[in-house]
Amino acid sequence: MSIIQVTATGREHGLIKKIPNSVQGDGFKHMTPEAKEQALKKKKDDGKLIKARYLNKKGLTEYLKKYYCLGGGEPIQEWVFLHEQVYDVPQGLVQEVNAKKTMVRQGKCDENGENPAHKDSFEEFEHRFVPADF
Repeated sequence: MSIIQVTATGREHGLIKKIPNSVQGDGFKHMTPEAKEQALKKKKDDGKLIKARYLNKKGLTEYLKKYYCLGGGEPIQEWVFLHEQVYDVPQGLVQEVNAKKTMVRQGKCDENGENPAHKDSFEEFEHRFVPADF
C-alpha cells in the first residue's frame, strides 16, 4: 500500500494510482535462454525503487505526469512529479525520463525538412531526476 502525497493546496503527487494491465505477461518464453535471463535481470533492475529528486527547467510552475509499466502482466502506474520533491521511484522510470532531450532547431528548413545551413542541437533536459541521497 502506498501513501498518496498531497501539497498544502491539495495537489496529489507521487504514485497516484495503479491501473490493472490487460496484457498478460508470458514470462519471456519466446526468447532464447540467454536473452530471457538478460530480460528478467533488466526487469528486476528497472523495478528496483531508488530515492530521487525531481527537477524541471521551469521550476515550480511545471510538473510531470507520467505513466510507467514494467511490462506485460504488471500494473500501469500513474505518477505526478513536482519540482524539488523527493520520491521513491522505479529505476526504469528514472532512466526513461533522464534519457529524453528536446531538439532545438537552428534556422529554417527547406521544403524537404532539411536544414543544410545550420546544425540542430539537443537542449539540456527539461525534466530530470537526480540522486536524493549520497
